[in-house]
Amino acid sequence: MKPISSRKLLMPFVTYKSFLMLGSMIFVTLFSVFLVMMIPSQLSNFHTVLYTGTDGGWYNQLGTQLAKQATSKNGKITTIQTNGSVDNLAQLLKDKKPAFAFIQGSLPLPSTGLSVIAKLTENEMVYIIGKNLEKEIKMSLFNNETIAIGPEGSGTAQLAQTLFSTDFMHDIHPHLKKMEFHKQVQAVTSGEIPFGIFVFSQKSPLIKQIFSQENMTLANLTHCNAIAKHFHYLSCGTIDRGFFSPLSDIPPSPVNILQTDILLIANTKVSNSDVVSMLSLLKSQQPLIIQLNRKYSGVPNVPFSEDARRYFNEGGSTIADRYIPWLTNFLPFAILLQIAMGIGILFKGAASLHRFQVWRIDTARINLTNQVKTLLQQENPSLTEVKELILAYKLLLDRTRIASQRMLVPMGTEMLYRYQEDLIFRERESLNDFLKVKAPII
Repeated sequence: MKPISSRKLLMPFVTYKSFLMLGSMIFVTLFSVFLVMMIPSQLSNFHTVLYTGTDGGWYNQLGTQLAKQATSKNGKITTIQTNGSVDNLAQLLKDKKPAFAFIQGSLPLPSTGLSVIAKLTENEMVYIIGKNLEKEIKMSLFNNETIAIGPEGSGTAQLAQTLFSTDFMHDIHPHLKKMEFHKQVQAVTSGEIPFGIFVFSQKSPLIKQIFSQENMTLANLTHCNAIAKHFHYLSCGTIDRGFFSPLSDIPPSPVNILQTDILLIANTKVSNSDVVSMLSLLKSQQPLIIQLNRKYSGVPNVPFSEDARRYFNEGGSTIADRYIPWLTNFLPFAILLQIAMGIGILFKGAASLHRFQVWRIDTARINLTNQVKTLLQQENPSLTEVKELILAYKLLLDRTRIASQRMLVPMGTEMLYRYQEDLIFRERESLNDFLKVKAPII
């Protein structure tokens, strides 16, 4: 029997294939890291619709800014002007493609078909405006008075109707008149209608145009905080003196005013990457949006987007969101981390299993060595027993080689197998030499 050379024992044929596979894995890993480090994140897969509301309104201004920013990053937001928040909601529910919308928090939302994405850091002010109003106004002043509340389908009209239809307002019966915005402004500024309700952001240029008219004043609500506590979407804010015009001193004193939440909502067609892309763009316009929404409890009976909640809890987009957004649509980043952890545990388990295997091989070799020592101490050792030991060494050597060539052998562990192979091979060759001396023919 021709003995196996130590070169072949220590360099089995699969080593070259393993080396090629290892080199390929290292190359792919380094190339992937290079791509992640060198290629900037883009929004090339982000194409959506955003319903923004009326022309000139703050929703439309913010939507236009987001659309420009998305375009600069190879994404696309198609902004669509509507008649207001109610129309935004209706259009969103009809849309069969991924779409978002800005709405007032006062709107009643359905429990299915959409989800809340975020509460904006800006609030909209509920301006109650009239000519030459007193410094402090009680809600009883509006009893049997006509109030212009904006066009049909607008959030302003919806909010005004909700406000005056609640139980604590049951003794107040104003005449709410819906009309187009420009007609509403004309009727209130001319004195044709004594009061008007307008819902705008403080930054809206439209509200400044109204106060540019002579004798237009803002109602300072005496029971502002008490009213706000009846609604989850309202709070009481303050307009500082001279905010609209420091030169003309408008308003002439601080004013207590109701303010309502602004929500970003989406239909069920949006994916995780759509939500993350939209929130990333919105974050650049409103840096405090993450801190605000971590504490935001959402709208009662309306689902808050799980993708948005994960974005806020993680403090923004993850590497996977930025560079492999298509994958996060199927597997969230947390799941990817769990898979990576599972693979790590698998390899750790494989390493432990192979160390156990090496220990078992070493124990078997030591047992054979002890049997050889016992046999050689005899005056006339049995050649049959010697042959059986040689066969046992051969089987153990084959077992060791097979174990060392498995795919899941951790890097470096194969050297433990090689060491055992070398010991087994030497001991077997010693027995073969002994057998050749005692019996030249094996």
